[in-house]
Amino acid sequence: MGKPIKIRNVATGRDDEYVAEVVSADGSRVLLGIATAAEVTAGTDTNKLVSPALFAAGSTGAVSAASTTVAGKVELATNTEALEIADTARAVTPAGLGAALDKLMVISFTGKSGSGACTAVGLAVDDLVIGVTGLTDMGLGVDYYETVITVADQIQQLSGDNLSAKNFLALVYSPAVVPSPSASASVSPSSSVSPSVSASVSPSSSVSVSVSPS
Repeated sequence: MGKPIKIRNVATGRDDEYVAEVVSADGSRVLLGIATAAEVTAGTDTNKLVSPALFAAGSTGAVSAASTTVAGKVELATNTEALEIADTARAVTPAGLGAALDKLMVISFTGKSGSGACTAVGLAVDDLVIGVTGLTDMGLGVDYYETVITVADQIQQLSGDNLSAKNFLALVYSPAVVPSPSASASVSPSSSVSPSVSASVSPSSSVSVSVSPS
């Protein structure tokens, strides 16, 4: 059984004041007041009573926002917010991560002699170049090219070296990419393929056969 609570004014003895006194089994007494919203949020006072309304408000507001160093409440990012890859305050869901991964692509291209534009078909303005690696010389390419595409179907070579004989792969995040549907093939019931066969016999008795679809 819990401790009995008597509501009274400890100064006047009247029972119409909102002050509570907890009487323990050993006769010891502890006075309890009504907590304010600030006291509920602070969560440190052990001698105050909490109303249901303040409890509900305090249980929601007392949890601080999460950060990279502090645990706390966090808002989930929408797929659109995940695709922007700029928000540092929201958590990415598996669906949002999948949507962002669909925007990744790999582009191959050949370097050039001196700085300037290299043809890289498929790139769009504002695509983000996550990394470039060499195919001819593995690892070559880091810091040799721009990190944000400025001209469609091109990647700007920053290095003045002669890289015209070098092939590269670029991992690119392209918000403009629309995932292509999986390829499918269908055959109508009326369609059919029948081979035609022709044979010839040479005087030396060898036989040659050719088959071609009709």
